[in-house]
This record gives sequence, C-alpha cells and structure tokens, in this order.
Amino acid sequence: MVASIYPRRAPESSGDDRHLFYFGQVRNYESTSSLKTALVTAAVDPLDRNAHQLFHVSRIVGTKYALIRASIWLLLIAAALWLLAGVRGI
Repeated sequence: MVASIYPRRAPESSGDDRHLFYFGQVRNYESTSSLKTALVTAAVDPLDRNAHQLFHVSRIVGTKYALIRASIWLLLIAAALWLLAGVRGI
C-alpha cells in the first residue's frame, strides 16, 4: 500500500523541453530567467500538452489503483492467516 502513496519522481529531462511540466525538469534550471526562456521555447499546442499530461497521469493513476487493489488482497490474506494461526494456537 505504501507504494501507492509514495511520491513518484518524473524522469529527468532528456533535453527535450517541449514537455516541460514536471518539477524534476524544472528544478534543474539555474535561474528563473533560464526557466522562462525554456518555457517560451516549450510553448506547444494546448492539445499536445493536454494529451501528454492525460497520458502520463492516466498511467500513474492506473498503477496506483492496481497497487491499492493488490495491497487490499494481501491484507485480507494476512488477516485470514492471522485468524487461522489464532484458531490453531500457533
């Protein structure tokens, strides 16, 4: 369950600043002026930006919910084993 809430870091910038939306990329700039220049260069079509964000956020959410489902099943199995051990006096 911890893996589903543990903050994920985006991959570091690959030199392609067209999708400059992650804090991991932004924090590598030395000053606000260099960031501003990169943002002007990265000005993209809003549809492209939204598609990029929707794709990545959907993957993150899908992974998060899969981890939550798995952790709930593991919790139920652990609870059943704990009860079984208690009944058997182990």
